[in-house]
Amino acid sequence: MPNPQDEATFLRSKLDWTQPDREPYLGILAWYRELIALRRAQPELTDPRLDRVSADYDEKARWIMVRRGRLRIAANLGSRSVRLALGQPGTGVLAASGPGVTIQQDSATLPPATFAVIETRVPGTRGA
Repeated sequence: MPNPQDEATFLRSKLDWTQPDREPYLGILAWYRELIALRRAQPELTDPRLDRVSADYDEKARWIMVRRGRLRIAANLGSRSVRLALGQPGTGVLAASGPGVTIQQDSATLPPATFAVIETRVPGTRGA
């Protein structure tokens, strides 16, 4: 455990403000900005009512999917692609941590080590 009173610990813990200008920090900063903008644009992501949230997961396959209104927040932490049932037709991938997330009607396929926010269409509505 680093000594919090040690000056070397303090110096190692200071932010290096030159990092955001180079990879991989540049990409990480862009990803955080994309997620923050998505949170501002999608009311489901800030709804404080937990009775409107549900989740499914498979511990062995290492995936989780959270349902918040018409949005699905899915993470595949496993080493194989997974196909997840969305519960209603998918209309688009709003954000993804990497390429290869696809939607096939009411399911989504996530490559290994991928996170995605997926929009679905509420049954009985037309269009996206």
